[in-house]
Amino acid sequence: MVKGESMAYVNPTVANFKAYFQRDFPYNADASLGVTDFDIQKAIDACALVIPQDLFYSQSFYTMCFLYLTAHLMVLSISTSSQGLSGKYEWAIASKSAGNVSIGLSIPEDLVKNPQFAMLTKTTYGATYFEYIYPYIIGPTFVVQGITHP
Repeated sequence: MVKGESMAYVNPTVANFKAYFQRDFPYNADASLGVTDFDIQKAIDACALVIPQDLFYSQSFYTMCFLYLTAHLMVLSISTSSQGLSGKYEWAIASKSAGNVSIGLSIPEDLVKNPQFAMLTKTTYGATYFEYIYPYIIGPTFVVQGITHP
């Protein structure tokens, strides 16, 4: 592949999503009873718009990351739709409390400074996706033996 040339990967399907996440979601044709094929396809379509294909080195790595990002987008979409008109946009909450119960989150500065990355912390699927791609975002690190001459 020539530098700057994009690799055209094949996006996973609804069937691929269901096979990969067979234990994660209750699949059902009735939206009131579970996740529908429409929910999954909607998230696949959204994922296809935002996933950076140039970041991946193989079809299998791309597929796995695509599926995690799709799951993240689907969970957010279903969560948002269940809120309806009373939905609120809660972004990067550092701490929250209710009565005697409180929760505090420590979000790495890299994530907080980038709104797109910070949104990935809203689900475990997004966080998993970020874990996989982070080393490729910051760039490869390697050691080279050598000496300097005065």
